[in-house]
Amino acid sequence: MRNPGPQKVDQRNHWRNNPHGQSLVAEIEAMEKKIGNRLYRGLLKRVTRTWSPQQMRESSVLEQLLAQMQGAERGVARSVGGSG
Repeated sequence: MRNPGPQKVDQRNHWRNNPHGQSLVAEIEAMEKKIGNRLYRGLLKRVTRTWSPQQMRESSVLEQLLAQMQGAERGVARSVGGSG
């Protein structure tokens, strides 16, 4: 069986081609201060397999990443303010 080679990215789904994608990247970058550098980098690497949200081409993956980071933010808020 032949190796199909690198997959082409559908340019319509590229985050730079729409304002929503650009705001996604900004929201994701803002999450670093909210959840901390280690958690931010860990989620970024695990979900997108990149070190920067700008390296990810697909806006659907950025949406998944933001959802994961928002969940982490809620967990951090619970652990900091919840037991006492």
